[in-house]
Amino acid sequence: MSFIGLVVLAVIVAIFSVSFKNIKSEYGILLCVAVCILLFVYGVGKLSEILIAIETIKNYIGIDSVYIEIIVKIIGISYITEFASDVCKDCNYSAVANQVQIFGKLTVITISLPVVVTLFETINKIIS
Repeated sequence: MSFIGLVVLAVIVAIFSVSFKNIKSEYGILLCVAVCILLFVYGVGKLSEILIAIETIKNYIGIDSVYIEIIVKIIGISYITEFASDVCKDCNYSAVANQVQIFGKLTVITISLPVVVTLFETINKIIS
């Protein structure tokens, strides 16, 4: 399915979900969650193209693959966190959505710590 087809599907589902709010609100939420999962799976399918491009860039620049892996992990965590948070917000659980966002941010900080430590070690070597 093309990008435009997925966008049209998302808009149609959003319109149906609004219609279902008056009848059975849980059907609208389930419909939205199903389409969100479909869009997420489609996006993950595109991940292989992105990883190939990142590998090509890595070969040109000559960066250690550990740093590229960290960047890819951070991007993945950010997308998954945003997806989960938005689903929680759509279900009117904003407190849970906020906790998911905080947990995602803490996870990104934890994963990025080796890069920060390496940066400070490099700065210390340059200064010394």
